[in-house]
Amino acid sequence: MNRNERIHNSMTCERIAPLVLKLALPNTLGLLVIAGYSLADSFFVSSLGTDAGAAVGVTFSLHVLIQALGYTLGMGAGALLSRALGKKDRPTACNAAQTAFFLSLIGGLAVTVGGLFFTDPLLRFLGASDAVFPYAKAYVVPLLWSAPLMCGVFVLSQLLRAEGRAYYSMVGLMSGSLLNILLDPILITHAHLGIAGASVATLISQVVSLLVLLSAFFLRRSTLSLLEGLRFHTFANTGRIVLAGLPSLFRQGLSGVATILLNRAASGYGEAAVTALSLVARIFLLVFSVCLGIGQGMMPVVGYNMGSGNCDRMKKAFRFSLFAGTVAMFLMGIPLFFGADKILSWFQNDPAV
Repeated sequence: MNRNERIHNSMTCERIAPLVLKLALPNTLGLLVIAGYSLADSFFVSSLGTDAGAAVGVTFSLHVLIQALGYTLGMGAGALLSRALGKKDRPTACNAAQTAFFLSLIGGLAVTVGGLFFTDPLLRFLGASDAVFPYAKAYVVPLLWSAPLMCGVFVLSQLLRAEGRAYYSMVGLMSGSLLNILLDPILITHAHLGIAGASVATLISQVVSLLVLLSAFFLRRSTLSLLEGLRFHTFANTGRIVLAGLPSLFRQGLSGVATILLNRAASGYGEAAVTALSLVARIFLLVFSVCLGIGQGMMPVVGYNMGSGNCDRMKKAFRFSLFAGTVAMFLMGIPLFFGADKILSWFQNDPAV
């Protein structure tokens, strides 16, 4: 029995609870480290003052919207390819992976070009005040350059998860995120780049994550190929991928829109309010990563079993994940509720924040 057959048998025969948790663990760890580097940005930038902290908060919504593009294509393609692999239809799975990956690079590049051409009005739209604007501009330019890389990373990580190779996805995400945390103090303080150092660290980390994730495909750790049989008609299934990814687009995209509206409203109360909202959003993202990781552990199980026609296992996976996610969020919410003041003080000493 080869590796692909072992994965297929695991997805369609193994006990649901251990299977979902086994897949959820690397997913959750990878997402926690991503949320951790987001908090690290806030932690190290806070040494530059409240205005700098507010700048990171203002641009956080742009980060969320870039993620929305990557998640939409990655989750949409992941849903299609896991069903195809459940049917043992590898060509269709490869086609979905290729479409999503190359569209992510094109879409991310469009964000870069549009953002660089309209940086000033973009930052005003995001809620940057006069005091915050120079910090936000210094931070957002390297972030915009990282958009194609970021989109590609999110798509590749989702493709590997959907295939059942969550470990490789975790390694790719963690390698870049840990490097980002390491580079933050070096570039911000020691290299004297200030707030721009935080987003330069993000740019470098995304390069590393993309290369690590690509190695899983080119070193044949994955069943899928990003180049085999690649033709122009490969993109004919774009509509199906976007349709399957719409839930992610609405979840992540509307979250980004809500963040923009909150920042614009908070800017009327000063930079401390914007900084506070940014910190709360990033701490919540850390907690939500556990719930999201459980859901992403469930998805390949659902896809494989839908493709193989086993609806009973699909429903069991959903019910278990719903229960596990609810319990995890409840248990993590208790210490956050009672320890809110203490937790916030770790990242910002300004009493107004």
